[in-house]
Amino acid sequence: MNIHSKIYQQELRQFFPPDTPLAFCLNQLRRLKIEFLNLGNIIICPKQKCIFIFQTKYLNRIEDYKATCSELDSSRKLS
Repeated sequence: MNIHSKIYQQELRQFFPPDTPLAFCLNQLRRLKIEFLNLGNIIICPKQKCIFIFQTKYLNRIEDYKATCSELDSSRKLS
C-alpha cells in the first residue's frame, strides 16, 4: 500500500484550506499520489473516505462519507 493513501481527512484539511482553487487541489492530489474521482464541482477520494465540495472553482468544504450519507438518508426519509 502506498504511504500517501494513508493520509487522513484531518491532514487533508491542513493541505487544502477553504477557498483553495480547484486546479491547485487537483495538482496537489496528483502530487501526493492520492486516488480521486473528479466530478467537476465535487472530488471524491475513496481511500480517505472524503468528498471535496467546490463552489465557483474554489474549495467550499471537505466532508466525510458518513456525514454525507447520513444527510442523504435523512433527506430521503423526509420525502
